[in-house]
Amino acid sequence: MSRQRGAGARQGLWLLREFAADERGAPRAMLAIHSIVGETFGVSDATARRWVEGHLASPRYLEEMRQRWGLAFVIHLFDDASTPARQEAIWKLRQLDDGVAAMVREREALLVQLGADPESLFRSAAAVPPSVRAALAARIFADLVETERRAIPITILGRLRARLGRT
Repeated sequence: MSRQRGAGARQGLWLLREFAADERGAPRAMLAIHSIVGETFGVSDATARRWVEGHLASPRYLEEMRQRWGLAFVIHLFDDASTPARQEAIWKLRQLDDGVAAMVREREALLVQLGADPESLFRSAAAVPPSVRAALAARIFADLVETERRAIPITILGRLRARLGRT
């Protein structure tokens, strides 16, 4: 990964950090990380290894990653001026976002359990419906990915495979 730069290297770092430990906190071997990344995203271990080594995933898989890890992943991926302290702050932001999302889901479940009117669940939400916000975020993310991909010289075969959505 030391030879890779840009979003690909940051993606590899994210994947390493995300899958580095098992449920008990014990460190995983690199081959196990490749297998888990491959299983998680439905790709071969060889493709997962390339991603962990810093080769940027195709837009289809980057979108899956964005949906899985949210805004913290996007910031991490495209923040060129990042320092280790800044990356640590982004990682902590991601953990906080996960905690907030869990609390929101729990709150909604409790309101339903209490018999609250379904409309009341969303009164505090922003005026833009969540589906529209998600679509806008996906479009912005796709534009960022495309810009990053253009900055990385790849072979003609690589371009063809990227267009077909294969890695």
